Amino acid sequence: MKQYKKIGVFDSGLGGLTILNKLIAHYPAHYLYLADTANLPYGNKTPQQIKQFSHQIVSFFAQQEIDLCVIACHTSSAIAYDFLCNSFVKLPFLGVVDSVVRTAAKITKNNKIGVIATTASIRQHAHKNALLSLNPRFEIVEQACPQLVPALEQQERNHSHINSLLEHYLESLKQNKVDTLILGCTHYALVRTQIAHIMGPDVCIISAEDTILSTLTTDENNQPTVEFFVTSDKESFIEKSSAILDGLIVDVHEINLTMQEESVPAHLII
Repeated sequence: MKQYKKIGVFDSGLGGLTILNKLIAHYPAHYLYLADTANLPYGNKTPQQIKQFSHQIVSFFAQQEIDLCVIACHTSSAIAYDFLCNSFVKLPFLGVVDSVVRTAAKITKNNKIGVIATTASIRQHAHKNALLSLNPRFEIVEQACPQLVPALEQQERNHSHINSLLEHYLESLKQNKVDTLILGCTHYALVRTQIAHIMGPDVCIISAEDTILSTLTTDENNQPTVEFFVTSDKESFIEKSSAILDGLIVDVHEINLTMQEESVPAHLII
């Protein structure tokens, strides 16, 4: 399998850092992480907007001549994956939906699988449809969590408000006795411990950072390096991300994606 040397990773904000952490630890390469902080949360945007934002990000990555793009955002993976693949036909993409779905399908024992995700992802039914394509007998319980990402971006992870939101959003999954729960947004990994506590020890939690490496072959001889980019609020991102990355961030570049999209290398889009 090909060894990728320069990898672009993007999300609307902090959630994708859970994916980046796993990649850095197990797949040494040069990473470009972009948080589209100017447009977060993606979960309340239209499919057209999500495709536009995602295309702008990948256009920027293409200018940096990456050789793999990791869509570390379930909403973008659910809505824009095929669009991006068709727009940048020679650039390989790795999304987060397929790997969590396949893992959940293997693990469930009672065929009842829960999915919590953004409103946009739930409306798309990407996780549900992928699961049913693997086994039509699966019973899928979907739950949109529209207030969770904004609360997490405000770093309320230890606040009672977060626990109240989780109790509310997870109630239907508990009532339906799912034995496997897909965290259909990378932000939710930031409160995985709280989610597991509410769901109980008999429910297996599946998150993208657990499964993202399944399609990559590592080269332990390389050393990882990272460049960080945001589309707004650079200082806020540095402050909020430091705990997630254990102080890894040294410098963050703030960019305007609408100005970056003008020039994309032709060999990546034709």
